Amino acid sequence: MAAAPTEAAEAAPQPPVSRADHDVGGICPETARLESVLPGAKGLVFDCDGTLLDTMPIYYESWSRACDEVGLTFSSDRFYSYAGRTVHDIFQTLIDEQLPADTTITASHCEAVKRRHHDVLEAEGRFAGPIDVVVDIAFRYKGKLPMAVASSGWRDHVIGGLERVGILHLFDAVVTACDDEVHNPKPAPDIFLVAAKRIGIEPKDCIGFEDADLGIEAVRDAGYLHACDVRNLHMYPRNVEKRALSAQSSMQGDIDGAKDKRRGQNPGIVNTLSMLTCMAFGFCVSSANALSMGPSTRRRWMAKGVGIVSGGAPFLSVLDFANPGEAVAEIEALPSGLRQYTALAPLGSPAAATGDKLTGLSLTEIAARLSNDLNNGAKGEGGYFVTGDLSPELFRDDCAFVDPTNSVASLSRYQNALRILFDPNQSVVRLIEPLAIDEEDRTITGNVRSWGVLQLPWSPRISSYTTKIVYSIDGDGLIYSQIQSWSIPASEALSETFTPAILNPPFSKMERPEDEPPEVTELFEIVNGHRPNSFPQDTRFRASELIDKIVSKRYPWHREDLPGKWALSYLQPGPDGGGIDRRIPFPDLWFNNNFQIFTRDSVTNIGELVGPALEVRVGGALEETDETNLSTPKRFRADINSGKMCFGQAPEAGCIPLPISGEGLFDGVYLGQRLRIGQNLNGGGAQVVQVKIL
Repeated sequence: MAAAPTEAAEAAPQPPVSRADHDVGGICPETARLESVLPGAKGLVFDCDGTLLDTMPIYYESWSRACDEVGLTFSSDRFYSYAGRTVHDIFQTLIDEQLPADTTITASHCEAVKRRHHDVLEAEGRFAGPIDVVVDIAFRYKGKLPMAVASSGWRDHVIGGLERVGILHLFDAVVTACDDEVHNPKPAPDIFLVAAKRIGIEPKDCIGFEDADLGIEAVRDAGYLHACDVRNLHMYPRNVEKRALSAQSSMQGDIDGAKDKRRGQNPGIVNTLSMLTCMAFGFCVSSANALSMGPSTRRRWMAKGVGIVSGGAPFLSVLDFANPGEAVAEIEALPSGLRQYTALAPLGSPAAATGDKLTGLSLTEIAARLSNDLNNGAKGEGGYFVTGDLSPELFRDDCAFVDPTNSVASLSRYQNALRILFDPNQSVVRLIEPLAIDEEDRTITGNVRSWGVLQLPWSPRISSYTTKIVYSIDGDGLIYSQIQSWSIPASEALSETFTPAILNPPFSKMERPEDEPPEVTELFEIVNGHRPNSFPQDTRFRASELIDKIVSKRYPWHREDLPGKWALSYLQPGPDGGGIDRRIPFPDLWFNNNFQIFTRDSVTNIGELVGPALEVRVGGALEETDETNLSTPKRFRADINSGKMCFGQAPEAGCIPLPISGEGLFDGVYLGQRLRIGQNLNGGGAQVVQVKIL
């Protein structure tokens, strides 16, 4: 007799997750253990719900609707605590606790009601998405090891879910609780013993992947080589992690997690070029089908960041025009529902081998090679983040490359992606500090700063951002994972990708002067190519520290460096929150720029109203209050006596005069050849950072 199907807690209860296990600053112990045992495995067996598919949010919703209909109460934390129990058994427990003894409602009736509600949710387009970090393992071993799915769920739901996300073909067998050979549900080992038998591998040579305590117990009792707790794998989805912590502390979890519909073949390959291909050829699904509406993190990302909009040809739209940075500040990564489209990018098939590997190097030797690759490229073609010029002999061919928008377990595909992404002639990557080595965890960590132009027809510019990189090295001395986190939200990077060059923020191409102080260089690299409203909070903290450091040193004033056109890149409000003193209230649209043009004795302030199409110009005479003073701060008085509204870069004939006059006071607190810091005295002491573009 087959065991009754379960689904209630295939992904729970989940113990508190160690922060050390999930911090991108180090490889987690579970990942290290898995990598150490995989070479000895002859077969892989995966649980489905909560392991391959993030089914638990939609399962709880169908549970909640069914319980409401039959008069039962079932909280989310209790739902997650019932891992491994059958649907029938859970309903019987609830009935015994909450309904009178003479009730006519049966567990079988409740089970049928729940199935009906689940079918309704799927009819509404509410489907579970993949858990990429686990599915990537299945892709990695397809054709190399026999693999099976062992799920206590209903067979039609398991098969349908795997088919829907395009991964059913990866597995040689699917075993469910409905199968006659499965006599007892988890935590009994039956289902894992049957799965091993189906793929023709002895249990002692199999690795089992599970997300629930009862499932882990079942794998161990089956005598498997290793029971992998996927909850502790590096990059296991944060939304699942949050639900685990919430359930463990008896707090209400996010019961409406990610339910994005996924129809692609490969779950991991992600880059912004693929999104372009998706739009160009009309392969995107509409938001109504691809993403369910609601308060989950992924849907908040879509609502506040970049949305897929249906109607005619699919296209991306950036919402919250006035302040996109604030809207997406909390979002760290793209929803995995978008990741399916990267299969459309022309990255080629994963190469079986990329040449001989250099094994046996010490971490110090590997770090030295990586430092050169990051700054100069293995062959001197430029930093490999913008050229793809890395040393392939240092990496495993199936190395996992993960960042907030990318996940690919193929060295060759990663290199191909890098080569077609950035224009190496207009892009820069720089290692900010020496790489740090952790011998115990066998990791190498570093921070780089990157900026540049993408190789797309509209030449979008990606503003300066900082990347934290963690390399993990296996026992042979080869890198098996490269994990990145960014100082900007993934949605901001994506929105910049689809911003035409005409709307790019101003960018200074001036080379670094030999005598430029290092703190000025760092500030320049942070603010260049940015607008004042585009910085995340941690970057603002660093910029403010650098400004204070530069101002406190009171560098000499070189008045010959002042003439030219300067773009406003950063604004540090005054003590009372004061900003710029404007004679005309310019709209704070995210694509508007502000400039100052200085000559020896004049200043013109330019503020865009609707991007470069319409701007206001206000100017007048400029005078130093003390010409003998050649130190900072250097005070200036501006006698504003003219104003006009102009259409684009039109000559005087295209301008309308404006009646503007007055006096302005400001201090020059730093002046270099390509960066200037000024302090506005009329507007409450705000400090502005400008870069020289002409």
